[in-house]
Amino acid sequence: MICFLLLGAIQGIGQDLEGPDLGELVVKASDEMNAMPPRHDAAAKAWEACAELAKEQNDDYIWVYSRLFTASSYQHLGVWDSVRNIIFEMEEVLPELRFATSEKPKVRADYSFILAKYFRHKGIYDASMNYSQQAVDLLLELAGENEEGQLDYTRIGYGVGFLAADYLNDLAMEYVTMGDYEKAKNYYEMGLRVTEESQYANNVTINPRQLNNLGLVYLEINRPDKALFLLREAQEAQNKLNKGELDEYDQETQGLIDMSLAQVHLAKKDWAKAEEYIDKALEVSINSRFKIRKLRVHLELIAQDEGLKAAKTAFDGLFDLTEQEYGSFHPLMLDNYKVWAGLLLDDNQLSESELMYNKGVNVLRRMDSDECDCRNVRITDLSNKIDALELFEKKAEILLKKESLTEALDCYSLIQRIFSQLMTTYVLNEQSKLFLIERMKGVNETAIRTAIRNNDTARAYEFSQQSRSMLLLQQIQQGQTLNTMGLPETVLKQGRRLQITVQELLKERRAAEVANDSKTFSTISNRYFGAVRAYEEWESNLESDYPDYFKMKHELPSISVSELQQWLKKRKTTLLEYFLGEDYLFVFIVDGRQLNVETIHLDDAFRFNIHHLKEAVRHPKMDQESVATYVRNAHIVYQELIGQFEEKGLVSHENLLVVPDGELNLLPFEALLKTTSGAESHSFGFLDYALNHYNISYTYNSRLLRGNDGSRDKVQFLGVAPSFNESIQELEFNQEEVRAINAIYKGEGLLGARGNYQNFEDAVKSANILHMATHAIFDDQIPLASKIELMDTSMYLYQIATMEHQLDLAVLSACQTASGKERKGEGLISLTRAFIRSGCPNVIASLWDVSDRKAFDITRDFHSNFREKDLPISLSLTKAKRKYLADATNFSAHPFFWSGLVYVGEESGVLVSNWNYLIGFGVLFSILFLILVYRKYFI
Repeated sequence: MICFLLLGAIQGIGQDLEGPDLGELVVKASDEMNAMPPRHDAAAKAWEACAELAKEQNDDYIWVYSRLFTASSYQHLGVWDSVRNIIFEMEEVLPELRFATSEKPKVRADYSFILAKYFRHKGIYDASMNYSQQAVDLLLELAGENEEGQLDYTRIGYGVGFLAADYLNDLAMEYVTMGDYEKAKNYYEMGLRVTEESQYANNVTINPRQLNNLGLVYLEINRPDKALFLLREAQEAQNKLNKGELDEYDQETQGLIDMSLAQVHLAKKDWAKAEEYIDKALEVSINSRFKIRKLRVHLELIAQDEGLKAAKTAFDGLFDLTEQEYGSFHPLMLDNYKVWAGLLLDDNQLSESELMYNKGVNVLRRMDSDECDCRNVRITDLSNKIDALELFEKKAEILLKKESLTEALDCYSLIQRIFSQLMTTYVLNEQSKLFLIERMKGVNETAIRTAIRNNDTARAYEFSQQSRSMLLLQQIQQGQTLNTMGLPETVLKQGRRLQITVQELLKERRAAEVANDSKTFSTISNRYFGAVRAYEEWESNLESDYPDYFKMKHELPSISVSELQQWLKKRKTTLLEYFLGEDYLFVFIVDGRQLNVETIHLDDAFRFNIHHLKEAVRHPKMDQESVATYVRNAHIVYQELIGQFEEKGLVSHENLLVVPDGELNLLPFEALLKTTSGAESHSFGFLDYALNHYNISYTYNSRLLRGNDGSRDKVQFLGVAPSFNESIQELEFNQEEVRAINAIYKGEGLLGARGNYQNFEDAVKSANILHMATHAIFDDQIPLASKIELMDTSMYLYQIATMEHQLDLAVLSACQTASGKERKGEGLISLTRAFIRSGCPNVIASLWDVSDRKAFDITRDFHSNFREKDLPISLSLTKAKRKYLADATNFSAHPFFWSGLVYVGEESGVLVSNWNYLIGFGVLFSILFLILVYRKYFI
């Protein structure tokens, strides 16, 4: 790396030399650095002399680089105190130095890079990441922008190009350390783009180190085949660079690739093959990190063949070498503790293993201690929160084996606090957050089981809440914060525009990946990276200009059990929340009086019944055998999900609020059968559906149930029923549907050609009830490409999520608007979710393709119930479905035609009819009249 630093800087130094003595010193110092192997000790002394003379001659530019190169030499020598002293010295004088304006971004970038290296060595990852990001941003400023407003890598010069590629590589490594693999992938790929397209592209082949590191990212996200492919590409690229005798940099690169191949085999627990590749790495590169990894693998081999007693000596040697080379608080020391603790745990040496995990935690806290009480750990003291998650998971596992349930629960509660901070204040992007949420689902399953064993139902429920739609909650909170802070409209519009651009390019990038179109993928990636940087800069400026924004956007909504019970009591509702784990289904039953949890052991029969029931609902068959099969499965599933809790007296209200999970997300509970009554008729019209007994609604997370109950005295309805061109099939009844519903509200209807995007965008800003009768398409491979059709364009999922509106209710009378791709722990990524995310609290949508005519019948009656009869949203939809079912013939009574329309929401901000206000005014007038009469005659 240091030779690239020199390449970029020496050109400028050569132009500014003042006197032969200083020039000779620069050449001498450079020769010491470029020697094979580099003579860092001599280089440090030579650069010190350069700095002293440059200071005498008032040459600020040469002084800066002399100090930077001195720090780099000391880094290679491991003299970190000297590095720190240079950093402090430069920080004090750097703002006052005078040299060419064009050189300042590069100087600051190099200085930031030195800082990043220093803090990474110290294990202070947040600071390290921050300075790496600064270095990259400063260097990419030199690239400028092309006509499309995107980064123009072709403008990056030879020396700066080397620096930019390696700084991007380094920043990616920071995100790997933090567990943000999506951003790491982005920066590695950006580094490859710099290598391919910058002005020095003809001088080198593809950078093998970048390919190597990108391969390791794919290994981290459990894609070993992709990892091996990239590592082989790295080998080929390195072989093209190998000409004659290898220099130290090439030797170390070859060693890194061999070490990465060893990691692939370590993941497969092929110890012998892993050791073989480590030996290859050591043959070409004498690197202390390689030696430590070699000792670590050797330790595991001894433990496997001879036992832990024999391996103890190897562990002591590993520990001593790491401490000698890197100190007691380096991440390599943490890795040593994790390996040894894992071996002890496998050998059931619980106390000894816990001690090692405690030591690992205290490496992150920079404390020399064997103790670690989860109740007293401050999250701000943990230098790496991703590593902390892993350590505390293992510690909790040990505590469970020791039957220390209360201590284990304290550990799981700490894990949840760390997770919440990662989700809110850390720099993880959306894809990385989804990856982290998926990982946490398994942790929470164990935490729930532990809380139940410890008779702590309230804490079990908290763990369940933490396992669903956390990203959605955060996105809603961010949107609400932006809308309530009184920000300038120009700022808000810019943010929405940038966010849509990022999502649009991400969609196109994913489409190119699915199509295996590498050329298009590469081109779009360039634009995508530029868009991401622009959005992050916008948000960074926002947090700087409006400090309250940062605080408010991270205050995720919460609801205590008592607050939830008050909410449910007021609405006479029972909540059924399902947590679908690997082995168990946990069901939380909550009403105004009690919180209960039931545990159901999952077996193949349960999953079989769920799967076949969903298939039967979506694909109507009317023969006798199909009806009988449906009756059997629908009743069994009802008993599992509702019936057994009825029998215990836990379901106390007609109103049911369901929080589904996993496979249950696409199951309409209304279509379950309470009894097998009516089965003998072999007709779907006479079955005992749950719809006939309960008023059922759905929500993503009970934390969303704290909306206000306020009403508005004005209803502004917007109906949308576009016509289509030849490429999209016309809907026969959609315009008739909107006309009929608009007659109920007397609002605005965008029919036919008026149902275009511009008219919709303008009208939705003032509407509070929206009804869309149109086409919709859910894309399973690329969820971001899911869309609702308007007359002249498609409105994609991400556009809906960021649109400007004041909606309280959206009715989506279109196909698959409630369907989506299941993300473990987060729920369905769907068009319904996009409306909820945008700030619309109540949505009625379809789980599958709807019948144009049948949807018309149900939605018309729903609006009539809601507007004219003044019923709540959920009850309005339930009564509309019951009426439809009562009027239906045998075939049209099949659940396919009516159960797919579901209500997702919180009944908050719900509009009421004007009659309600007249009644309210009448009551108030009567009270005032009585007061006046009382005062006149009795006072």
